[in-house]
Amino acid sequence: MALGGLIMFGLVAPASFAAPPIGAFEDPVASLVQAKKKKKKAKHNYRTYVSTTVSGDGSNADVTLNSGSVGYHYRKIPITGLKASDPFPFYLMSKVGEAQSIGEESWATADNYFFSEGNVWVYYGDSLTSGGHTTYNDYAPGDYRYFGFYGGTQAKKRKKSTYKIYDVTVSGTETDADATANPYVDLPSYTFYYRKVPIANLATDNLLDIRVYYKSPADADFSQDQWYPKNYEYFISNGYLYFAYGSKNSVFSDYYNNTDYRIFVYSNEKKKKRKLKKQYVKKYQLNIPADTSLADRVGTYTDGDYVEKSYFKRLAIPGIKMSDYKNLQVLRKNGSPSTLPADTWELGTFQVTDGCIWIEYGYDVTNAGSPTTYYDSGSGDYRVYVYK
Repeated sequence: MALGGLIMFGLVAPASFAAPPIGAFEDPVASLVQAKKKKKKAKHNYRTYVSTTVSGDGSNADVTLNSGSVGYHYRKIPITGLKASDPFPFYLMSKVGEAQSIGEESWATADNYFFSEGNVWVYYGDSLTSGGHTTYNDYAPGDYRYFGFYGGTQAKKRKKSTYKIYDVTVSGTETDADATANPYVDLPSYTFYYRKVPIANLATDNLLDIRVYYKSPADADFSQDQWYPKNYEYFISNGYLYFAYGSKNSVFSDYYNNTDYRIFVYSNEKKKKRKLKKQYVKKYQLNIPADTSLADRVGTYTDGDYVEKSYFKRLAIPGIKMSDYKNLQVLRKNGSPSTLPADTWELGTFQVTDGCIWIEYGYDVTNAGSPTTYYDSGSGDYRVYVYK
């Protein structure tokens, strides 16, 4: 028997016998199971994803929108399939800067953009012309991530991304508001004026998947309507959205008067026995007390003698990642003085890391020669709705 031989059931295999390639005799059932596992691992929370870094100056913008002596500079992000009249739901996320950081890499929803047919336009800087000289200033260059979703409760394409669209124009005066409120802790002397807009099947305990945008009409600088996200200055109640159209400190200002809004509904609004079915995939509820000692994380920003500390509460969201965001809405119950209905909510501010979101519920400011002042910017009841 040759020393290099292989004994198999009493037979001697020749020394030149080549071993079969690895996997040549794999169990076909096991292979299929592994293939399915690999396919499952490849799934994402999003439908469309674009990652980019936005930069530039006053000379190389993709478009500049001029207002008086100021030019606002935008960088274009092309998005395949994005329609101005029927957009799929999306979020633009920006990497959080040092001043708002929780102490590690995190991301937050951006509002310094507008969208048009096929593109998202990010405002990154502006130029001021005065006395014959032009000065450029950075506003928000940096890293951005675009996440597009299906919307509602089903991850599948539809002929139309939206189930329903509301086009409304909001206006009013100091004397005919539907409600007043002051949601800003750092503006205690202000009163804000609101107009209510009816939205069918809108419920705070079974929230529809909606997006709200406001319009800047086409002009000489840009030939299409510009749609900007509305992430603040409106409230959600049962059956209505309340939009701010004016404010007053000592003098009434109608800064949002006659504004055109477009509300996109991505939930199917199906009912069973005349009761609205669940319009979300998952709901989380929590209460955040106004107690800085209970913070899960404290972020600190220092600029000379100025020190700002931000207090964050953590909420675990299984499957969420900074590079694989989920379609979700974070609501905070209104706790400010107002004539709004008792069960009224606003969009909450938060940051995202892998596996969780961080809700800033308060911050304090210390400046040279002044005592530390604490601002309760977000304690109270929260609801987080997750969609497809």
